[in-house]
Amino acid sequence: MVVRMKRPFPISGSTLDSVWWTDLLWSFFCPLTIYDITILPTMRKNKDENSNEFKERIRKSMSSMLNAPCTNYDASDVGEYLKRVRFEERKPQEHLRDFPPSNNTMRMAQQVKDILPHVPIHVIVSDVERTKSVDITVTNILEGVVTFVAEDPTVATDTDSKVKVATKVRTPVNPSFSRDPNRRHMTLQEKKDEFIAVAREKYIAKHGL
Repeated sequence: MVVRMKRPFPISGSTLDSVWWTDLLWSFFCPLTIYDITILPTMRKNKDENSNEFKERIRKSMSSMLNAPCTNYDASDVGEYLKRVRFEERKPQEHLRDFPPSNNTMRMAQQVKDILPHVPIHVIVSDVERTKSVDITVTNILEGVVTFVAEDPTVATDTDSKVKVATKVRTPVNPSFSRDPNRRHMTLQEKKDEFIAVAREKYIAKHGL
């Protein structure tokens, strides 16, 4: 037996990620649903075929009656496909912009870049456009909310020699991981204060203030 369903409205009977109760609710919502039920001829298992071959013959007969392609996908393949689609939707995508970022966005992004020179500028711009805050973007990067591939912050021109000297004056904060959440928060705050202080020294050295 095969069942065909059609509606005079652009409402699908089922979608790839729908569940049975949502399909049922849409059936109640739609004023008209036509079901066409076809009883196929009786099929019997041949003596020279096993159970899998018999099921495959039935499957091909049903697909032929429905004029639908006969595929080898099962429920587990559909589940894996849905997982992959949802993962791609959550993954940050780098896409072409229809318009450049605003001057204010670029100004804040440059401030973050001065604090965290190893973070790519396009990653910073993307998060600044979302947060509208330098402090929140710095916190997101330090806490690992924003993922990125680090750049080499040691590349500098001759005009940045003073900046190199200024950044070498300070010693980095102890990066050891503490099990105490309060100490971890203090360590993160110390790192943020350290980065801000280094950025201030870099700005002063660059502009000769």
